[in-house]
Amino acid sequence: EIRAVEHDDVVAPDRLAALLARSEALRRLRWGVVGGSHSGLLAAMNLVAEGVESVSVFRSRPLRFATPRDGGAWIKWDGSGLKGRVAEWARELPPSVRLRGRWPPPPSTAARRRQRSQEEEGLSLRGGG
Repeated sequence: EIRAVEHDDVVAPDRLAALLARSEALRRLRWGVVGGSHSGLLAAMNLVAEGVESVSVFRSRPLRFATPRDGGAWIKWDGSGLKGRVAEWARELPPSVRLRGRWPPPPSTAARRRQRSQEEEGLSLRGGG
């Protein structure tokens, strides 16, 4: 069973603490965070700080860190890059946090073959007229 939790309930430490205080069992569940940008890793960091035993972060690309450029004139990845405490924490993730590859996951080899076969079928049907 998958249950969704509101974004604001996991990025705000006091709201997360209140949510987890309702049931100690919530700390033993495997949590999944969709998104590897700043707020996704902030959610993972807060979950670990509250004693959650297992967190998987599903992301579509490698982690990006906000990086000052041109002497601080602009910041690369300012909008989605990891910053401050979250960036520091993400550089040395605890073992309870797993980074998972692409989300949504890429199609399986069998699904790609099936799609290619269907596309070829469609081409031969169209070309036969």
